Amino acid sequence: MLSGQFSSRLFVVLLCSTGVLAGCGGGDSQEEAPEFLRWGGDLFGAGSTVVVEDSVSGDVVVAGARLAFSGIAGGDYLGAGEVQEIAGRLLGDVRAAGREVRVSGEVSRNVMAAGALVEVAGGATIGRNAYLAGQEVRHGGVILGSLRAAGQEIELNGRVTGDVDARAGSLRIGPNAVIDGDVSYAVEAGNVTIDPAAEIGGTLIEQPATSPDRPIIGFFRVLLMIGFLVTGAVGVALFTRTTAAGESALRRRPGAALGWGLAWVLLVPVCIGILAVTLVGLPLALILFALYLISLYVGRVVIALWLGGQLLRGRPREERGQLVAAFLIGGVLLLLASLIPLVGPLVTIVATLLGLGGLVLAFRHRQEVAEVT
Repeated sequence: MLSGQFSSRLFVVLLCSTGVLAGCGGGDSQEEAPEFLRWGGDLFGAGSTVVVEDSVSGDVVVAGARLAFSGIAGGDYLGAGEVQEIAGRLLGDVRAAGREVRVSGEVSRNVMAAGALVEVAGGATIGRNAYLAGQEVRHGGVILGSLRAAGQEIELNGRVTGDVDARAGSLRIGPNAVIDGDVSYAVEAGNVTIDPAAEIGGTLIEQPATSPDRPIIGFFRVLLMIGFLVTGAVGVALFTRTTAAGESALRRRPGAALGWGLAWVLLVPVCIGILAVTLVGLPLALILFALYLISLYVGRVVIALWLGGQLLRGRPREERGQLVAAFLIGGVLLLLASLIPLVGPLVTIVATLLGLGGLVLAFRHRQEVAEVT
């Protein structure tokens, strides 16, 4: 199972990436069968639609457009996807981010979720605390602990045995709400509605309202990070040979990869500047600038793939599903490392340089082979 420190760090990751997934929509591309990998009792899955119905002794790690869990897991659930339905029974924690996240099953420990819509449905039971963030947050189940929620609209219409802390644009406490502890809220004046039938055992504590834009900014940061996991998983699945070649080049020549990555970061902007001063070259400069920004984002995919490969050492690495699983493992580790104060930014910079350098080496090798043949 995942450690407590991992849990707290990962919630920050999820909370920072909600904005990206909130804007993701379904495409018209043909749906592919999901890829699954079982390793050490854990289950990894990736695909357009990922459905897990069986029992898993360890953790469940899934990424995709639509995710559905209705089995039994002895560990934690980590999901990054557009729409997620988390039912069944989980003996560990839930950490999820997406456009819509619904918890309708039994969770023995904490739930940490972020999305445009986050809902603890009626019939759901959370054994400890819940940390929910989204544009719209609904609670209609049972939380056998405390609740912290942030969003534009929060609706509480279920049971909370501990305290409630709400930061929102508007707060509604419905007639079926039963809250044993205190209710602390920071909500704009006039946007709090408490039904007379609601049962609140503690004290109502009004806090100064925070700017509604502040949670949104945090959500966009979280979205970028979860978006990295989702985008990277899709990229590895679609461009398996390219990403695998970049990882292989990085593994064989890390020093050269770092040098080429540094050259890319420093020299490409110079080329863009030269093109931009000419009227004819301006359109090409704009295109190259967009590709440059994308490369800075995608470069970390290669280093995440390498990190995950180290943990899956000894397993065949050629299959698409195993490469996606390796990326997801390494991607989470990379994101957690980026959260470490002071060291985190340096980790991100070095990872970006190494990943870019690995891709450059892979393309150079492909060109050399093409010229020889």
